[in-house]
Amino acid sequence: MHKKLKTYAKTLTLFSALATLAICIYAFSANYTAAAIATIVWFVSPYAYLAFVINLLATKHTTLAAMTISIATCFYGLFTLIDAVFVYPITDATTIHVNSPLWQWAILLILTLPLTLLNKFKNT
Repeated sequence: MHKKLKTYAKTLTLFSALATLAICIYAFSANYTAAAIATIVWFVSPYAYLAFVINLLATKHTTLAAMTISIATCFYGLFTLIDAVFVYPITDATTIHVNSPLWQWAILLILTLPLTLLNKFKNT
């Protein structure tokens, strides 16, 4: 059971990273400057960390928590990006573009700390 959940969490993370990459490429299709490429990397970076954490820390005791963290992070990131790019496109202000991954990183760091601690307590 835990191997399936781990696979689902990794698949969801990979899908979210690819969707984020596609949306960012669409949003910056007019010009690919160094700032645009850095922004694209900034948006994809939480998913890379999440995939690393799932691969490293998700054991049979903590797989459900890893799946929950993956769902929360991926849906929040995709929702805010779709909202900022397609629903309410703002060309002048890029605050949401910078803050969305920042909030994802904050959520990830806060939620993966208990995952790490659960892993350490189960192994001792």
